[in-house]
Amino acid sequence: MESLLKELIPYFRETARRFARYPEEYTAQGRRADRAYRMLWKSFTKKQKELYLHYEAEYNARCTMEEEQLIRRVFTVAKELYR
Repeated sequence: MESLLKELIPYFRETARRFARYPEEYTAQGRRADRAYRMLWKSFTKKQKELYLHYEAEYNARCTMEEEQLIRRVFTVAKELYR
């Protein structure tokens, strides 16, 4: 099952993003977050930007792992329910 999930997870992730319909509040919150990020980024020195980009890459990698674990858990629960 693990090898199947490794192939399916990217497909599910892309499909979910393509067909997601977010409420207006979500879109507005995204714009506020983008604006806050731009203001923060402009305030950084070159070294701070380097450190932040490293942190962001590590944080995003962790989020990806968490997302994959959630998808695996959904499949496990679905398999249990199907029995």
